[in-house]
Amino acid sequence: MLENQKEGEWIIALQREKALKELVLQAAVRRGFHKFKDELIRLQQGLSGERYVDRCWQDMQLEEQHYLLHDFQTNAHQIDSIFLCDKFILLVEIKNIAGRVDFDEARYQFTRKLEDGTVHGFRNPLDQVRRHQRMLRAVVRNLPVLYAIVFSHPKTIIGHIPKGEPIFHCSGLEFHIRKLLAQHNTAQLTSTELLTTKLMQMHTIKKPQLQIEQTKIRTGVLCVQCQAYVQMHYHYGVVRKVHFVLSPH
Repeated sequence: MLENQKEGEWIIALQREKALKELVLQAAVRRGFHKFKDELIRLQQGLSGERYVDRCWQDMQLEEQHYLLHDFQTNAHQIDSIFLCDKFILLVEIKNIAGRVDFDEARYQFTRKLEDGTVHGFRNPLDQVRRHQRMLRAVVRNLPVLYAIVFSHPKTIIGHIPKGEPIFHCSGLEFHIRKLLAQHNTAQLTSTELLTTKLMQMHTIKKPQLQIEQTKIRTGVLCVQCQAYVQMHYHYGVVRKVHFVLSPH
């Protein structure tokens, strides 16, 4: 049986927990490895966008019974959210990026332009979600496997996108789901729970690996308030005193 949380006609089969990688990066930064700070910020921005879209699922009030699997992982894949019903599977790739974004299908390129004119290149989310789609199509033979790319940042301006690709702001997610339910109006499965159980058996939490030098790890108990800057030293006697000294880093 699935361990799930049921809300009306929808069931959260896989909750979005605090990311293990976030905890590891936070610990690394606290222990003096500030080179991981930018990576931590980018990860937290992505997680914030995913949690924002999670609230959209709660507001949909769909009559169709469906399962949600958040942060689904295998050894080689990480899918932000999976919507599963007896008619289709929808893979949702979530991006929390400000600025104007453009997809160049001919060059397999994804860029973001800021207000000051600065242009950044990112990994193309279309390539990512299509790769996830190929993996699940090999596992799920009797159900259409679809995808969508959802932008959660309110200041994202969606520029050029390939024709016919489902790329939109999170405010359009409910409309897109309802459109798919209207298009795929015939049930393809007798039991969505069995397929959900199969996917849950595939789910594997990947252990993040960081390249750090153990000899440079800041050891000891860190001050709860100061974290990465102050180390606590305990001295025991008649009265216990706590001294705070600056770390040598």
